[in-house]
Amino acid sequence: MSSIGLTRPAARSLLSRSASASLSAPTSVSSPCTAARLNPLSFSSPPSQCSQFHNSAVLEARRPPRRAPKYRYISPESKEFGFLGNKERTEAQAEIIRPTFTENEWNIMRERYTPEQLEAVKLAEESITADDLVVQGRLRNDPHRPEYFEDFAKRHPIIDIKPEVVPRASDYKFLSHHEYLDKIMGKIADRAVSEIPGMAGKGLVDALKLVRNTSDTTVDLTQSEMAAMESSPAKLEKALRDSARSLDTNALKEADTKLNDIISNTIFTDKHGNWRETLGDMDSWGLDTPELEQMFGPRKKLTRAELFRTQNMLTEVRPSYSALGDELGKIGEMAGQYQKDEDPDDMGLDETGEYTALKQRTGLQVQDLLSVVTKVLSVRNVHNQTRLGKVRSVSVFAVAGNGDGRLGVGQAKSTDPMVATITAKMLAIQNMVPIRRYENRTIYGTVKAKISGTIVELRSRPPGFGLRVSHRIFEMCRAAGIHDLSAIIPRNKNPMNTVKAVFQALTNQPDPEEIARGRGKKLVDVRKVYFGGNVY
Repeated sequence: MSSIGLTRPAARSLLSRSASASLSAPTSVSSPCTAARLNPLSFSSPPSQCSQFHNSAVLEARRPPRRAPKYRYISPESKEFGFLGNKERTEAQAEIIRPTFTENEWNIMRERYTPEQLEAVKLAEESITADDLVVQGRLRNDPHRPEYFEDFAKRHPIIDIKPEVVPRASDYKFLSHHEYLDKIMGKIADRAVSEIPGMAGKGLVDALKLVRNTSDTTVDLTQSEMAAMESSPAKLEKALRDSARSLDTNALKEADTKLNDIISNTIFTDKHGNWRETLGDMDSWGLDTPELEQMFGPRKKLTRAELFRTQNMLTEVRPSYSALGDELGKIGEMAGQYQKDEDPDDMGLDETGEYTALKQRTGLQVQDLLSVVTKVLSVRNVHNQTRLGKVRSVSVFAVAGNGDGRLGVGQAKSTDPMVATITAKMLAIQNMVPIRRYENRTIYGTVKAKISGTIVELRSRPPGFGLRVSHRIFEMCRAAGIHDLSAIIPRNKNPMNTVKAVFQALTNQPDPEEIARGRGKKLVDVRKVYFGGNVY
């Protein structure tokens, strides 16, 4: 076969096509077709795909069997605990776990709840099955369990997700003069019905009598009467019989008299039909109505001027579509909340009130705020291009520190350089954070930080080495109380990025004690041992 060149791929493909064509063609073919079949280059039809040398069907490769998914934490089934198969064991375990109320606890609950509520509590306790207590009533022991005992019945605003706040309607409808007084009258009537004995039964009896005696298809009932009927439709007849026997005429007349006194001592109508407050006895307003004091609490004794102002406000005629509300006057609960001219604790150091807001945010006094060292490290002129032209502003970057391990940075921008400087210093004081210092003089080891294209590397140095750093890092170290340090800035020396990188490096120092605890070893400072602790 090597003599005809079958080792080459092209010749092998030509031979296979010619052989397949010769097998597919009939044997009784004329000489021209035979000549065409013998010449592989004279095929008019497209070549067919090469066939295999056996008649077996082509099989795909065997796939590996599917493996069960691997879970990091496998949850055991309930039957593995051995409680579901044994009912007696489950009930015995449930009796051990089931909490029971003592007689003292039942007495306390009888004072707080009604008999119907106590029956509901007993039924709820009995509805808990043994399987729920044994299988489901378990404390979690997985690594992701909460570290505190909580039934998740209340929402904690610190650790829980805040509830969705539904916005209030922006198109609020202000009540007109008559609508407001009708609303007040409804509240007074509802309170009187609930407070004065016999009023609720009287309303129910009147409604039932009106329904029974009417012969029309429609009945005119008030809202309170409809609510009384809809609240207990199954007990209407019983309430009618009981109320008719228990409510005598004198009790109903006394209740009506009290209600009329409350209404007459609160509001009345003038000759125009408008509701307004009665002046009554102006010197003893609210003190001669014990029913009002019992229902609404003691009222403030009003002066003559306040009474006349209230009278004029209520009788003022306004259109119903007016959006102007009534005058509120001064709010008594806001007494002491107004900003005072000067705080006596400031000792006259803050006459302009410049540090008032900062005192509230930091909790420090003015004397402490003035003792903080502040320094402006970077000032830039920035421009904002608007349609009205360029707006020139000044961007100030300042640092603040107390010289004893606290350092803060602040950045502010304003069109007034003085405002920007003061604001940046205030923000720096507000943002002060503790800085870790070794022996109150240097840092721990070597710290490296990168901000944009600026890289800063800070290195701790022995006592007496001093601050061999650039002037901006020098001011930051002096404000933080660091005395021995060296720093290199191998790349970009942008002033603002340099300050940010140094602050990031100082706040992200490695803690040797934390590293020792993580490795499970004990840390001993050789310098303190050698010098007897006198290293500061």
